[in-house]
Amino acid sequence: MSSSAEHKAFLLLFFCVCLEYGAHNCRGAMNEKTVVTSPCIGHCKLDPQDVCEGCFRSIQGILAWRDASNDKRLEINKQALQRRKIFKATQTPSQ
Repeated sequence: MSSSAEHKAFLLLFFCVCLEYGAHNCRGAMNEKTVVTSPCIGHCKLDPQDVCEGCFRSIQGILAWRDASNDKRLEINKQALQRRKIFKATQTPSQ
């Protein structure tokens, strides 16, 4: 793995951990009553298209998550679900 790829993987993992496990708590109380939950499953690894192989969010979606409104989070989750469906449809039973 190249130094650049290792750095990118580290940053992705760092952002996922920070965003999923309480970085928003440092910002004070949430303004919205209901918060859309993240699809992160803790398997943070980017594919060549910069899409997480665990949750199927793009790097842009992951980075935008912390400050995203619920509507934007729903859109990010919808796009991730579409990517997951495409991925599952292209897999053979032995994979």
